Amino acid sequence: MKAAHFSIPRGLRPRYLPCLDEERQVLLNQLEETGDTEVADHLIESLDAARFRRWEETTEQMNFTKLSCKSWSLIRRLGAAQNPPRTSHPPVKANAVASHLLEVARAPVNKKHKRTVQVEWRYFLRHAPDKSLPPAFTVDEIYQTLQNMKAGTAPGYDHVHP
Repeated sequence: MKAAHFSIPRGLRPRYLPCLDEERQVLLNQLEETGDTEVADHLIESLDAARFRRWEETTEQMNFTKLSCKSWSLIRRLGAAQNPPRTSHPPVKANAVASHLLEVARAPVNKKHKRTVQVEWRYFLRHAPDKSLPPAFTVDEIYQTLQNMKAGTAPGYDHVHP
């Protein structure tokens, strides 16, 4: 504990700003005292220029033949040597969408009702005098059916509202 007490710094740690030298520190102090926007603009431009110069010096010093370890270390820190990010979801394929729609759009089958409809259809086809199909729906029948439907109800199995 005694060694930790002597070696671990205590108290307020200064905030690190890259490329903050004496000239820019004076500008920062002026900005904190006055709050002048011109001083702030000049400080930002000066910091940007210094950071750009530092970046140019760093990239010019990169030498993959002699100092490859240092160069690759910089690239790793920048994140360029990382594996490409994996997509969390596989790309959507048309067959997957089609099979999902078939699953969602399939209404539950009422076996008794299905059997009743089949029996009635067979009876109609066997006993119809002219063997023609039943008459088509009229506009009035469709209108009456739409009027009898409840408004504001939940969508059906196909996710379509009435």
